[in-house]
Amino acid sequence: MIEIIKPGDFMALDGNTPVFSVVVDYYSNPTLANEAEDLMALNDGRRAEKFNPTHVQIIVRVDPSKKFGEKDSIVVVSCDPNGVFCRSVRPEEWAQRWRIMSLIPGHEFSEEGFQNALKFCFSTIGHQYDYAGCFGDFTFNADLQDKHDWFCSEHVFMFYWIGGRPLQQRVKAAFIKPRDCYISPIVTTVASGP
Repeated sequence: MIEIIKPGDFMALDGNTPVFSVVVDYYSNPTLANEAEDLMALNDGRRAEKFNPTHVQIIVRVDPSKKFGEKDSIVVVSCDPNGVFCRSVRPEEWAQRWRIMSLIPGHEFSEEGFQNALKFCFSTIGHQYDYAGCFGDFTFNADLQDKHDWFCSEHVFMFYWIGGRPLQQRVKAAFIKPRDCYISPIVTTVASGP
């Protein structure tokens, strides 16, 4: 299955990610958000599945000679509390529920779009995590976004938008949530675990 995963796909994680436990524990506190219940998303148009993503990250390298979970089998650019950086998918991320999402046929990046998206992605490495933007979006429904810092779903959204394939048409980057990336009508699940 790892052979069909490619740079430009993204990984969605369902579980207790560092950002939400550090910032506001958003998904387990119903006073902070109305999305606390399990998300019912149509997955591949074949079955309904309970999956409530709490983190998304852009895949930038895949090693088809390695199996899922091996170090450096998949390398991502991720926005974590430590900032934006390029790293291997962590062992604890492989242990929680995950999905790898890819653009559906007919909606792939153009070569120029993909190169623009990658250029954007790599230019953000080293930037700080956007705590204010994440906190404002998830708690106050206010745009407190720092134009130079990033939270995970905003980063994935901008990657696709710059590449010419916006994941959502009616959601601004400052208000995008991991589930908005996951339920985009132009992506499909190409791998999942456990």
